[in-house]
Amino acid sequence: MTSILFLNDTTDYDNWGAHACTEWLKAIIKDAIPDVTFVNMLSHWTTDEFYRLPWWMGGSVENRRRRIIGRFSEHILFLPKIADDFECVTDQWCNGNGGPFAREFLSKLDQSDAVVFNAEGATYNNNSSAIRCLFALWLTVTYFRKPAFFINGSVTLTRVYPVLNAMVQRTFSAITGVSVREPCSLENVRKWVPDVDVRMFPDSVFNYANHCSASYDEPMDVSERLKSEEYFCFSLSMLIPAIGGSRAVDVEKTALFSLIMSLKKLVPNAVLMAKDGMDQAIIKDLAR
Repeated sequence: MTSILFLNDTTDYDNWGAHACTEWLKAIIKDAIPDVTFVNMLSHWTTDEFYRLPWWMGGSVENRRRRIIGRFSEHILFLPKIADDFECVTDQWCNGNGGPFAREFLSKLDQSDAVVFNAEGATYNNNSSAIRCLFALWLTVTYFRKPAFFINGSVTLTRVYPVLNAMVQRTFSAITGVSVREPCSLENVRKWVPDVDVRMFPDSVFNYANHCSASYDEPMDVSERLKSEEYFCFSLSMLIPAIGGSRAVDVEKTALFSLIMSLKKLVPNAVLMAKDGMDQAIIKDLAR
């Protein structure tokens, strides 16, 4: 039986895309390795901020930001600041001084045969969650001699504050496999790490369509009713700020409304999709 440490399990988000991304990436892996089991590290571990309390409050490290903690404590990353810090941070992590994420990761790595980083969040500039997970992959391969994979991610490196660029170069050159999910990321990796065999596959969420069929209350489902028509699908997802994030906004005056109406001039039927509660409320207003 193969045990995989699944880094960045996004099912702790209240977002259908985050759930589907993780569920179907695991399904793809299970198709390839039927006896696989997963040891999960939820997404909050990749984004948590840590704070060291002052000595008179106990001196412990917390990962929940409260008013008092935020006011009196020191923000601490336990991460390399540049790629040349990888070795010294390795010593800190392996000597028990890497903080809560390192303890959680190393404990679960001990139970696992390999690490898969569901790199669903973008790898760009000095994104601390990307640094945390890239370093964890590098450590897995170089120090613990276990396979590690960067999968299902975006890599949008630039020359603006290019700290992450060298970290990507070090990590991608060391780990077992790299795959990205769109052409711009493929071009970016080939530009910055030309010697790495990077592959491109669609986001794992698209695997959902190969396995599931949706059911509707209507006599015929949407795909059946529109099978002879041209249509496009639109999901709000992370675009809530486009209409102010509130139902109080006059939807017809938003850029989102203009976008849909412009698209309908090219393709006449719009299928508006939503699952999360806030998205459904906004999409219903948009549909009306």
